[in-house]
Amino acid sequence: MTIEEHLTVACVNYFRLKYPKDMIYHVANERKTSKARGAKLKRMGVLAGVSDLHIPKPSELYNGLIVELKYDKWKKGKKVKASWPTPEQLDFLNKMNQYRRAVAVCWNIDDFMELVDKYMNNQPVECEYLIKNGHLKL
Repeated sequence: MTIEEHLTVACVNYFRLKYPKDMIYHVANERKTSKARGAKLKRMGVLAGVSDLHIPKPSELYNGLIVELKYDKWKKGKKVKASWPTPEQLDFLNKMNQYRRAVAVCWNIDDFMELVDKYMNNQPVECEYLIKNGHLKL
C-alpha cells in the first residue's frame, strides 16, 4: 500500500471506532485503467478531483465534511517533499464549499482527528492551507 492508502485506512478506522453510528466513505478515484475503461467510467459519472473521504452527516454549521488526504515524505526526521492538491481537487473542494460542506486537506492522522472531532462536535472547521494560499473562494 502507498503512504496515502495507509493514511486513508488510519483515518477511516479512527472515525469508525470513535463514531460507530455515523458514516464515512472513501471515493476510490485514484485507480489506473485503460483509456477505453477510463472513457466509460467518465461517461458513467466518475469525476477527476473528487476528494478522498466524505462524511455525509450534517452538523449544525455544515451539510457534510469533505477531506482530501495528502502526505509528507520524511527522510532522517526531516520533511523532504509534500504532496499537494491538484487543480481538479481544489475545484472540487471549492464546489463542495459552495454547497455548504466543510472542506479540508489533511496531511496526517493528527490533523484528521482534530478536524473530525471539531466537526462532529458542531465546531467551526477551517482549512488554513486552502484559505492561506487563496484556494478557497469564500
